[in-house]
Amino acid sequence: MGISEVRRLGNKIEEYDNFILCYIGQTPGKHGAGFIINKSLKSNIESFTGLSERVATLNINIGDNKISIIQIYAPTDTASDYEIDTFYKTIETAIESAHKHIILMGDFNAKIGAPKDTENFIMKQYGYGVRNDRGQRLIDFALENKLTIINTCFKKKENRRWTWRSPTGQYKNEIDYILSNQPSLFQNIEVINLNYPSDHRPVRATLKLSKQKTNRTKFTNKQKAFDSVTHLSIWESLKEQGVADIYIKVIKSIYKNNTGRIKLESLGPLFHIERGVRQGDPLSPILFIAILENIIGKLDWRKLGLCIKGAYLNNLRFADDLVLLSETASEMQLMIETLHNSSTKVGLEMNLTKTKTWKFSTIATNKINTCQRGLERSMLKIKKLDKIRHTKIRETTKATNALTYAQKLKWKWAGHIARLTDQRWTSRVTRWTGPPGKRRPGRPPSRWEDDIKRTAGTNWRLVAQDRDKWKSLEEACTQKGVFY
Repeated sequence: MGISEVRRLGNKIEEYDNFILCYIGQTPGKHGAGFIINKSLKSNIESFTGLSERVATLNINIGDNKISIIQIYAPTDTASDYEIDTFYKTIETAIESAHKHIILMGDFNAKIGAPKDTENFIMKQYGYGVRNDRGQRLIDFALENKLTIINTCFKKKENRRWTWRSPTGQYKNEIDYILSNQPSLFQNIEVINLNYPSDHRPVRATLKLSKQKTNRTKFTNKQKAFDSVTHLSIWESLKEQGVADIYIKVIKSIYKNNTGRIKLESLGPLFHIERGVRQGDPLSPILFIAILENIIGKLDWRKLGLCIKGAYLNNLRFADDLVLLSETASEMQLMIETLHNSSTKVGLEMNLTKTKTWKFSTIATNKINTCQRGLERSMLKIKKLDKIRHTKIRETTKATNALTYAQKLKWKWAGHIARLTDQRWTSRVTRWTGPPGKRRPGRPPSRWEDDIKRTAGTNWRLVAQDRDKWKSLEEACTQKGVFY
């Protein structure tokens, strides 16, 4: 809910039991603009910005829609033209940095009256009252910024249109408006009565927003993971995983009494190493996996993640790289917090920005090709100006094409998972057809198995059971182009 004339000093966000109050005010006891937001929408809030004591912006995400809501409190009739100009310039600044969907609302202290023929683009037929100078200024602003005055789009009785009345009750006018560049989003707009002493009545709009179900994915990486784990956590994790005591003793002996020195201009003093695993040691990744398995195993995530045929998939792990999966943002937040709390106990800090994934899009494949050709020219000390064909360079270097090699690996992996007979996640996810429902209209995103189907057919899993036949199709598939 947007608020005009908050009358609070400061630029603040205050959190209460059931709602969040965001506001800006610069004059004690006067003016101000802000929002009251239901606590359930906390995770949807992107940002709040107070541009002046008369203009504030709330960026919020609802479903697939990113919406910028601009709340205003316009100067009254007694204000100077300079104040009015400054007010509208501030709104323009807010619009320039807004999202695609814009909602501008509040007390404009303006009467727009009935529409004229040239104003059909921003006004529909249901105006109210007699237009004044401030109303004309508002209409001119709406025309310049292509904003529709939503109040005029819905037919209402006259006693359901006015938003302000004089102290005596003699005069009633419509001066509070909602404007938007997306009028098709609005299903209804109405003026509502509330039992409290005020000269204004609230204006309520009903919007229809597409709220597609969006699964959440978060990539995390443990910051300096191999250097920060405590040795005590290693021994505890190995024991939890059922490793025999004799092997734990052998591993302990490797890390016992380890010392190090720092070399700069001269050698520093010896110090004991009580954290981390040995870099380059084949045993180190296994020790780290044991620690992470111990952490994840103790988290109560049984009903969190993506529900796939009755079972929940909530994380994917590869050494210190971890992918968290969930169906909602609040669920994802809970998973991140519990993982972080458990990780810090063994000396691990989360890095939410380092980990990346890379799919073979057209742009990515072009970059790979360009990079490999550059490396091969560098190997032979050949410049582009030499204008030597890349086929001749490839004949000399005898290097394997990186994309072809990646395609070959995917083909082999597809055959491997098709022949699996157990119920590990690799097999179950590949066979999963997705949740009930239809895909969106238009060209749908490519699935992982689409290019395999183009070569081996829709029954490619049956074809893969014959290893010789699968291998014979490998070359045909890898020559077709890029895998996505």
